Amino acid sequence: MNKILKTPLYNSFYHAFLSANTRTDRYLLPFDKINWENVCKTVMSDHDRYRDVKQILANQNNDLNSDKAQKNLDDLANPESIILITGQQLGIFASPIYTIYKLITTIKLAEVLNQKNNTYKFIPVFWLETEDHDFQEINSVGLMDRQFDPRRINYTGEDRGKVPLRYYKVEGQIDNFLNALFSNLLETEFTTDLKSRLRGYYKINISWMHAAREFLKDMFSDTGLLFFEPGAEDIKKISVEFFKQLLNENKKITDSFAKISAELNKLGYPNQVTNVPGKTFIHIEEKDHQRYHLYRSENGFRLKESDNVLSKAEVEQLITDNPIRISTSVISRPLLQSWLLPVAAYIAGPAEIAYWAQMGKLFTLFDLTLPVVYPRISATLIEPKIDRYIDRYTVDIENIPLKSNLFLETYFKHQVRDESNDPIKFIRNALARGEEGLAVYLDSVDSTLIDPGKKTIERMKQTLDNFENRVIKVLEEKESRLTVHLEQIHSAFFPEGVPQERFLSIVYFLNKFGPQFIDQLTRKLELDISHHQFISL
Repeated sequence: MNKILKTPLYNSFYHAFLSANTRTDRYLLPFDKINWENVCKTVMSDHDRYRDVKQILANQNNDLNSDKAQKNLDDLANPESIILITGQQLGIFASPIYTIYKLITTIKLAEVLNQKNNTYKFIPVFWLETEDHDFQEINSVGLMDRQFDPRRINYTGEDRGKVPLRYYKVEGQIDNFLNALFSNLLETEFTTDLKSRLRGYYKINISWMHAAREFLKDMFSDTGLLFFEPGAEDIKKISVEFFKQLLNENKKITDSFAKISAELNKLGYPNQVTNVPGKTFIHIEEKDHQRYHLYRSENGFRLKESDNVLSKAEVEQLITDNPIRISTSVISRPLLQSWLLPVAAYIAGPAEIAYWAQMGKLFTLFDLTLPVVYPRISATLIEPKIDRYIDRYTVDIENIPLKSNLFLETYFKHQVRDESNDPIKFIRNALARGEEGLAVYLDSVDSTLIDPGKKTIERMKQTLDNFENRVIKVLEEKESRLTVHLEQIHSAFFPEGVPQERFLSIVYFLNKFGPQFIDQLTRKLELDISHHQFISL
């Protein structure tokens, strides 16, 4: 279609960043003007930590056997190899679909940079965010059901509160979930195979992380994408020094974060992450695996929702002795990524771009280079049926509003029927005008004809009324059908009132278009479009 959505969907900083507003340059590098070689030079430092973590990354991916994956694994041993990274909570079946867009963006960016640059080896990596603990955000898939109504299917496994996802296993409820999922999907030639493959990934008692990785590994098997597990014990041990530095320089770090957050607010960019005084950007797991944010207090440190005070020495000892229990927050995670690996770019969604702006200045406090924050592809996929409706009704999809009622009102306002040219109304008016003249004429011929003449006119009016009712019924049916089609167009763009990319699951499209859909989608999505693009399927 070669069109883009002009309706703003996300936060104001994100849209300013996409439009190359120079006010955002102070907070993030302008992604469309990057000298990648200069970025790589400042990022690269062939010290032991990077070499060690690259080796761990290689070990974590030794089950990948495609040619591209093997090349990337070999390139990790090269001091000039550099990382393009993205991450996301592990929603069931990589839901919603913007997770897939993040991965495709990362893969395509690596391909482009490797074609243009002979010095550095750019390697796409997916950071498996297994330490998040919001189960309600990752336990459902969105789809359009057999009537093309948006529907959300929930996996009803146990919500363990603040326990990190890496401790979760797939439970028996997965069978009911899959049955509910496929009972709502149209049966296609791809359904049986897809159902079998999903059951193969999400086996009862397998770890949630492993299931998600297997699903993604299969979809992106030929792309060279690598997977990084930050909760692994060897990574936790290496990260001890990072968390000690985060603790020791915490006041300086949080003051800087508060200052930049206030600046952005003043410029009219609301903070994506609320600045809460005393936050350390460190999480600590209790012995039951419940994960709590560590706060500074007047007398030392305390865990959120706890009155127990810890001294700085006690926290340091905990970090040293139990690194497996220590994890980042949304703000310190980007810092840890660049501390562990030579990251040239992070591929980010709209909310991430906004909070990266809040914390970008923190990189200098760790003597790290701020990576390029590269916007992920943002898109709406348009199925053939919806494409036909758009053409049939000449819908202005570039300015389609977020709210369904506004969309319908706007459309009908511009498509109202012109009653001044209604031929039935013209005939009725002609009968009314001719009725009086007919009576005068019949009186001059034979007065006994006046009454039959009136009855004839009444029958003509009744016949015309009946015919008009028939026409109106057809028009109403046509308008009702039009309304249904318009509602389906809007639902395709904004199911349940949210952007399609934040609702639909890749499973919905795999069921309709088959396992080759990822390859087709990768070819159609354009890396260079920094606005929301439409893709006709």
